[in-house]
Amino acid sequence: MVIKNLPEVISTNHRRCVLAHHEALTDACHACVLQLDRAAVTTKKLTTSSFLAFLGGDFREPRLASCIIESLLDPEIKCRQFEFLPHAMCSYETLDRKIPSHKRPFSSISHVPSIAKPEKFASITAMIDAQKQKQLHQPTAPISSPMTSTDNPIEAKPPSQFSTTPNVMVATWTGNDLKCLEHLTLYYDVLLISLVRKYVSMRSVKERLLVDEFCGKLTIEKEANLVVHTLRAISVVQVRELVDDNGALLSAKRSL
Repeated sequence: MVIKNLPEVISTNHRRCVLAHHEALTDACHACVLQLDRAAVTTKKLTTSSFLAFLGGDFREPRLASCIIESLLDPEIKCRQFEFLPHAMCSYETLDRKIPSHKRPFSSISHVPSIAKPEKFASITAMIDAQKQKQLHQPTAPISSPMTSTDNPIEAKPPSQFSTTPNVMVATWTGNDLKCLEHLTLYYDVLLISLVRKYVSMRSVKERLLVDEFCGKLTIEKEANLVVHTLRAISVVQVRELVDDNGALLSAKRSL
């Protein structure tokens, strides 16, 4: 297993990232999302049934709802579901891997506060008063949320304790797609899969990933500390469906 720390290119024009799920082997969802605003939306295909949509400008997320069911009179389902992801989690898609690592523009995907030195207090009362003052002046931070009927951004206070320890990592593999992904999703929490570029975003683990037998050369490309506690891990059953659909697409292309 190889560990790297690649620099990333994060577009300042696209600050929001959405994972779109749709029926396999159809472009109806992709076409619908692009038609909403081609100037503000950029997409990247992940699998035969999912893609990332980068939202920029003044694009309003509730507009995506029209791509799930067009109308009650014509209930054609184009997209199954949209999941809002931390932008940094999607930024690996913006990397141009043809550019040598040392020449890529750098922009860290990890944004965590620095840890201050412990403060000394004359008494316990003074310490409690200082903590209360910090809580009163603690800034709020925007969080990703499910799509709502209002367009107002939702804000919430950040967790009381931050950690600089990476909790998400991007890993690429060279081996068999099905065997590698089955093993990863069985034993670890995989949050995002790209069969196009052969990488996963998953929760970081402290121990060495013992998957070389299944994944060939497994490389940890990037690690970061992100807010992902609301994201659901991908199951082995979902992986098998993804790989089967991808295989069907490749077979169809070969027969043409």
